[in-house]
Amino acid sequence: LPGEVGLRDVSLIVESDANGMYVEEVPLSASGSSPELRGESFLSFSSSGENTQSYYVRNIGGASLNLTNVYIQRNEDSPVATDSTGAEVPEFSYQSTCVPCTLNPDQEATMQVTYTPVDDQGPDTATMFVEATNGAGDPIGTLEVLLTTEETSSTLTVNPNPVVFTATPGEPTPVVV
Repeated sequence: LPGEVGLRDVSLIVESDANGMYVEEVPLSASGSSPELRGESFLSFSSSGENTQSYYVRNIGGASLNLTNVYIQRNEDSPVATDSTGAEVPEFSYQSTCVPCTLNPDQEATMQVTYTPVDDQGPDTATMFVEATNGAGDPIGTLEVLLTTEETSSTLTVNPNPVVFTATPGEPTPVVV
């Protein structure tokens, strides 16, 4: 039935009154086309300095879809970054020239997601939401993308290398690192 979603068992029945009553029943099948949005479920950023990554979404379905909205929400376990006035500062942001836009089947859109560390309060996490509708404007789903930071390790360099100690008994040996 038009406008309804789901599989149905349908048959075409052909009746003929030639040579008596003849009835032929033919099972019917169809393949429907619907839009389907796909993308990675997470992005991981280095926590040392601002860095940007590309995020790709693709319509893998058989009909067009509309990217309608993208937003980023800080996760509850992530520390709140604030500026000198106490206002919350987002550490994750995105840019896209394709929101809103239409993605045809097998078409892809790119977003640039940037992490800008504001403080040293530990790893930061947020979720980016990408919302889409079908051609009729009905919601078809929301991608949820986890945005995380990785702790980076520091490296200690000692110069000169190797360091040679000459100890005089009873006197401290100075070491500069």
